[in-house]
Amino acid sequence: MSQLNPKLEPGDRIVLLHMDDPYSAVRMGTKGTVLKIVKVPFDMGYQYNVKWDDGSVLDLLPEADSWVLATDVKSKKNLTTEEFGNELKILSKHKDIIKNMDYRPVLDYLKMVQKSGLVNMLQAMPFLMTDSRDLHKLIYKFDGEPDDYPELFENVDDVRQILVSETIRIMEENNMEFNDITINRVFQKVCRAVMEMYVSLYSTYFKK
Repeated sequence: MSQLNPKLEPGDRIVLLHMDDPYSAVRMGTKGTVLKIVKVPFDMGYQYNVKWDDGSVLDLLPEADSWVLATDVKSKKNLTTEEFGNELKILSKHKDIIKNMDYRPVLDYLKMVQKSGLVNMLQAMPFLMTDSRDLHKLIYKFDGEPDDYPELFENVDDVRQILVSETIRIMEENNMEFNDITINRVFQKVCRAVMEMYVSLYSTYFKK
């Protein structure tokens, strides 16, 4: 499972990747300590009350914000302060993905692709660009049997819809003309950005 947005308990130390609040003073990379779990009225979920190291006490919202456990990051790579800072700089390059797209299912799907053994981490992009109708052709291309990978078929269309929605959002935001060439170009750009993010995150957050 992805280490992005793990469930938290009071006392957990975390590192903020994104906070969905344009007026927030909490910056990416800020560490904090979870004080308590707060239930939201009317069965609308919960949020985490966090004491941030910069003095802020803004709550963390599981449905909107992004974080990782500070302890996980250090234990997996023994990161120095400089190395950890470099990791956060890499993440900051992908702030648009973190902010605008439901990226977690996409990253989880990429991990499924890698665990399948069909391709290595750097060869997975074609699996982002296909759908359930053509996935079997792609699996055959990499000498696999489609029946052996039901989890890929279960998730590929949902992932594609997320990427298509982000493509449409970018095009509308930039008043771009909707034609086959432009749509395909932006869609490929979105896929490349997600792949870059996945590769950036893998060694720290995904590798067992």
